[in-house]
Amino acid sequence: MITGVTTQKNSLGEIVLIFTMFLVWDYFETRPAGAGFRLSKIPWSRLMLLIMGGWLLHLSQSKTALLCTIIGVVLIVRSGLLVSKTIDRLVLAGALSLPFLLFTSRQFSSVIAPIVGAMGRNMTFTGRTDIWDHITSTTVNPLIGAGYWNFWGGRGGFAISEAMTTIVPNAHCGYVDMYLDGGIIGLILLFLLLVSCGSRLSRNLRVSTDPHRYKRMRFAFLVVVVIYNLSETTYGRVSPIWFTTLLMIVDFPMIKATVKKGRTALQRGGSAALSTRPALVNS
Repeated sequence: MITGVTTQKNSLGEIVLIFTMFLVWDYFETRPAGAGFRLSKIPWSRLMLLIMGGWLLHLSQSKTALLCTIIGVVLIVRSGLLVSKTIDRLVLAGALSLPFLLFTSRQFSSVIAPIVGAMGRNMTFTGRTDIWDHITSTTVNPLIGAGYWNFWGGRGGFAISEAMTTIVPNAHCGYVDMYLDGGIIGLILLFLLLVSCGSRLSRNLRVSTDPHRYKRMRFAFLVVVVIYNLSETTYGRVSPIWFTTLLMIVDFPMIKATVKKGRTALQRGGSAALSTRPALVNS
């Protein structure tokens, strides 16, 4: 297992995913306004880092991180017909529907199989469904769950590890682990958060101009997080993706209000200067 600076290959894929998205965003944010995309114009330092990131994703064999990196980069660099409010809504709706499709995959295996194949996995998600088969509506209190991270360190988690004859630290699915932590109430609150944040980010997205690439980055990362948690757990877990997700979805109204006041003051000051200029010249 290639782990690099981490202790597990999926953790290596996780940080490469985050850094790659930020490197791509940084390039588009700092290039001259109106400049077209040219591979030769990418600074060699960023290009080398991107190549190293692709190489590490290949070495780690973290298929989920690789797929999410491709999706995130495409959502940041897209242009032309792919840039519209309609596309944003379709992408968000499609991402949010995937968890429901995942848990009905046995009934719709022919539909989801190409998606799973693109992730480099089979219909067992590399043994993940074996873990999910041990979790039913009676495993924990279906309404409130077992509490934050209480299941896998308790009798329930020990029973699953014993039945599978291996140590199972989590469900390898953010939505299953959210059910174990908070039950149906936890899942409802999670989806309300994702829907509200996704709608807000897509509504405020102005994808036609480069100065708003950070808004595009925020939207892309939210979509990536929804997909990443299909086969890994980062919701409510202290990890780089968890921390980055908070940065992407949290708004700072006080800072926005301060910036808005500053702009208004500058505009008023400029208008006042223009109105007094003729009087000074006449005097």
